[in-house]
Amino acid sequence: MRSELENLSLQEYYQALLSELSNYFGYSKIEIDSLMRYKFLFQNEMIENQDVIYNPELSDLSESEFVAYLDKIKQWAQSYGFSFED
Repeated sequence: MRSELENLSLQEYYQALLSELSNYFGYSKIEIDSLMRYKFLFQNEMIENQDVIYNPELSDLSESEFVAYLDKIKQWAQSYGFSFED
């Protein structure tokens, strides 16, 4: 599988990762995507003295931020016995 992943864009890689996580955990891709975004992207911000939850779009992330996001997902999933690149 590793050789198949090498030629993917980050977005394609993310979609492949979501598919594998979906199969592994038994949730839909949409549910896994929502969970990962909530767990690793949501941020609390103070705007005009109000606490607001901010959820950046994946397209707003820089390449290095996106890679860090993918790494967090894989590390989290590994704690449940999941391995993506084997």
